[in-house]
Amino acid sequence: MPWPYPSITADQALEALNCVVDAEHARYTPKMSIEALLSRGKPNDECEWATLAYAIQAEYGLDDVGSEMAMDAYAQAVTKNPAYALRDIIFYAFFGTVPLVEAPPIASEAPADVLITYASNTQLGRVSYKLRIRNADTNPQVSVSELHGPPPPSPLPALTPNDVRQLTAALTELVPIPRTFALQPCDDNYPDWTMRLSYRNGHTLDLETNHSNMLFFGGPWQTTIDGVDYIQASSNLSDAIRSLVEYLGLPIGWPSATVCSPQPFLADLFLEPQ
Repeated sequence: MPWPYPSITADQALEALNCVVDAEHARYTPKMSIEALLSRGKPNDECEWATLAYAIQAEYGLDDVGSEMAMDAYAQAVTKNPAYALRDIIFYAFFGTVPLVEAPPIASEAPADVLITYASNTQLGRVSYKLRIRNADTNPQVSVSELHGPPPPSPLPALTPNDVRQLTAALTELVPIPRTFALQPCDDNYPDWTMRLSYRNGHTLDLETNHSNMLFFGGPWQTTIDGVDYIQASSNLSDAIRSLVEYLGLPIGWPSATVCSPQPFLADLFLEPQ
């Protein structure tokens, strides 16, 4: 859908929460053929679309014969009620699999300066640093400061403006939320990233993972654009950051969780007093 993703109301969040997707999908089990699924008829509302999407994903995964039907059902659900994109069980099941919304206009602009900070503190040790890329849109100059951890190569590998543009190209799948928060479904792994993109017109864009650890490398990322907070419903920016720091040879420490289980968050965000 076009930018921006529709704002989610408390009523929409409540409706999505009242759809007991994980229990209702049992009517599609034991494992049914795609023909049998289709024979049940077209879903009547967004709850039934979400249930169908989850049932196919749970029974077949998203790399099998039912993937196209599952993703279509998911798209139907979030189009009818945008809160389903953040309905906890749906969010985790379809994270990063279906394009939700176009990138914001700022994603097409080239930043002149990039400042990235990283900190990870585990039982195996601490790693932290600041990564600065000056003249990122013309002739990138890379430097690392306040390093705590193994040193990177010296000199650091060179970057091109296109390398930096991979960061802004990854600003996709941003879904509005009432406030930023820490999404922490995992234990013993709390890598934390921040990034500031500065532009020659004086604008800046600040992003952070907010100690979220759903992703091994930290994240999903969150940001604020035009006064609205957003969470990224994919690993695109996390993947782009990982590619960058691995190319530069920067340390990441030992981000490895021992236990992970889905953390509900939709009710806390939209129904609890702010």
